[in-house]
Amino acid sequence: MIMDILTSIKISEIYSNNLIQLNEISDRLNLSGNDIESEKYKYQEFKKLIKSSTLEIIDNSYDSNVYGEVSINGVYKLNNELEEVCGTFYDIGSGNGKLLLQMSLISNFDKYVGVEISKIRHLYALEISKSLSLNVTFINNDVLNVDLSDAGFVFINDIMFDDKLTKSIVDKIPVGCYFTSVYDNSHKFVKTIYLSVSWMSQEIPFNIYLKNIW
Repeated sequence: MIMDILTSIKISEIYSNNLIQLNEISDRLNLSGNDIESEKYKYQEFKKLIKSSTLEIIDNSYDSNVYGEVSINGVYKLNNELEEVCGTFYDIGSGNGKLLLQMSLISNFDKYVGVEISKIRHLYALEISKSLSLNVTFINNDVLNVDLSDAGFVFINDIMFDDKLTKSIVDKIPVGCYFTSVYDNSHKFVKTIYLSVSWMSQEIPFNIYLKNIW
C-alpha cells in the first residue's frame, strides 16, 4: 500500500510538468535563442521524412501540432499488455519523457531508455526526472545512431514517419524483440492495442509486432 502511494505521488509529479511548446520549455530551462533556432532547423529536416498525407496538420509554429504524448491512462494500458515482455524498454522519440518515466515506475523491465533528437525536449526530460531517482536513461541523438541490440520492447509512435524511416528503425531492432508501429508491417503481427493520446479525443491503434528472422 505504501509503495502504491509513493508510486502515485511520483506519477503525479511527472505529469505536473505539462509544458508542450518549445519556447515555454526553453524559458523554464533558461536556454538561449540559439537553442530554439537549432530546433527549428531540426524540425524542417524532420518534415522531409514525414508522410505527405500528414503535412496538412502542421502549421508554422513548427511544434504545436507535431508533438503529442500518450496519456497517463494510455501508459497504464500499454503496461498491462506487456506483462510477459522483459529486457530493455526503448521509447523512440521519447520527447518530454513521461511515458518512459511512468513505465519505469509501474513495469518490470530491466532498463528504460528514451531516444529523442530534440535537445530541448531531452533537457526537459532530464529536468523532470532528476528528483525521481529512477532507472531511466535519456539519449539525445538520432535513433539511427543508437544501438538497440539489447531491446526487449521498442515503443515507436511512427504515425508521422514515412515507410523508409520506420523500416530503418525496425532494421536496428534485434530478432525476437517486440515493437509497436501504427502501420502494417511485414514482421509477425501480435495484436492491436488502443491507447489514449494527447492529440486526439479517441484512442489510437498501435500494432504490436515480433521481429522475425529473415
